[in-house]
Amino acid sequence: NFGPAGSEGFGSTLTIRAGQASGATTVNLRVRKPNDNEVFGFSTEPPAENSPGWYSLLSDVFEIDGIVATGATTADGRTPTDPFAVQISYLDNNLAHTNTTPEAYMEDYIYEHGNVKGWTEADIAAAGELQIAYFDQTTGQYSADDLGVFNPGSTVVINYQGSWDAFAAEYSVTDANVGDFVGSSGVDTVNNNVWAVVDRNSPFVVVPEPHSMALLGLSILLVFRRRR
Repeated sequence: NFGPAGSEGFGSTLTIRAGQASGATTVNLRVRKPNDNEVFGFSTEPPAENSPGWYSLLSDVFEIDGIVATGATTADGRTPTDPFAVQISYLDNNLAHTNTTPEAYMEDYIYEHGNVKGWTEADIAAAGELQIAYFDQTTGQYSADDLGVFNPGSTVVINYQGSWDAFAAEYSVTDANVGDFVGSSGVDTVNNNVWAVVDRNSPFVVVPEPHSMALLGLSILLVFRRRR
């Protein structure tokens, strides 16, 4: 199912910002646009456990081959690998099924925060609701739980508000010590990037945080009931 993102994809890019390699390797990247059932208005199955119809992937879906494996694959499909920092752009170019701006798509269509809570994209990011997820083969859904990492580093910074460059400069992150930061994550709303330091294989995709989506679904239901 993987191939070029296509005209109705999000135009996302994936960049490996830092990493360690325990052996010689060739890294390959594949990408696909979200399926119809993975975007706003059509999300009747996987992407996540909560809010059918409202949930949406926020980037194209990426698969990486070649990061050196350091252990056996688990039942949910994850394989432990050498540590590396991955960055994905979200809602960059084209929007599936809508003719609107990236900000409006996120604020009003997916989250309804713009209508219900008055939240902006920056508010959504600060609340920890933009994350990099993996596909859990045991549930058939995307999961952002702990980024799916195996061995969190000694310094874990969650939901850093800023670019990877700013984070790396502030914490003196290099290829040599990136493993110390496994489990760290951040959001750069200026450039529409989400990044994370992981030690697992792909796929990689940007998602709304599922638990917040469940609470949001309840708030929307209550609003609709009050209007009646």
